[in-house]
Amino acid sequence: MKLRARIIKALMKKDFRMLAGNKNTFFILLLPILFCVLYTKVLPIGKETGMLYPLLLCEVLNLICAPISLLSMMVAEEKEKNTLRTLIMSDVRAMEFLASKMFVVLLLMEVISVANYLLVGLDMKFFAGYMLISTLASVGILFLGAAVGILSENQMSTGTISTPLMLLLMLPPMFAGMNKVLEKIAFCLPTNAFMEIMNGEYQNKAAFLSGANMKHYAVCLVWIVIGIAVFNIVYKKRGVDSQ
Repeated sequence: MKLRARIIKALMKKDFRMLAGNKNTFFILLLPILFCVLYTKVLPIGKETGMLYPLLLCEVLNLICAPISLLSMMVAEEKEKNTLRTLIMSDVRAMEFLASKMFVVLLLMEVISVANYLLVGLDMKFFAGYMLISTLASVGILFLGAAVGILSENQMSTGTISTPLMLLLMLPPMFAGMNKVLEKIAFCLPTNAFMEIMNGEYQNKAAFLSGANMKHYAVCLVWIVIGIAVFNIVYKKRGVDSQ
């Protein structure tokens, strides 16, 4: 299905206006930044760990909160309001409706990523690679977040479906060093791939595009394929406007 840029642009403007009036949106978006301020300004972790750890921690939070929690809430809210039925009468396709929301969330994520990086104060030589891998890691998660929104009957129910997925993506990478099982689970996650690539570059073990990191890029690509597949299955079975 061909997506029309003009329609998506108009829908994105509508989505930005909708988000501007939603307090939950600001909390979800500001959460990674608040933790970044906490770890770097209020309760600095310490020089021995460098500045990378707080950045990784806060960016993983960004990679999870925005694509899963925020995007699913946006889709569920529109379902509650039956907005799509009105938009379809104005020649808007369901996929354009979803694509606009995904683009909006991706743009907001990029803004948060930049803010986190500037707050931590890491050397700018890592910035381009940081943005590249964080964006790549987020794509598959965005599709899963959209699928969660489609599956949810309303905004309240999004938490029930999204929480296990958020925990899966967040906890194993953070505790991978505790045992082999968590390490193996973490290896299969895009959030861990982001952390490993950044760690390798920061510690001069492996450049962003080195062969040693290809396995981590492969993990991100596999998650993109999984995300698209899950999204398509859910979309075909449930649609956007099903109740």
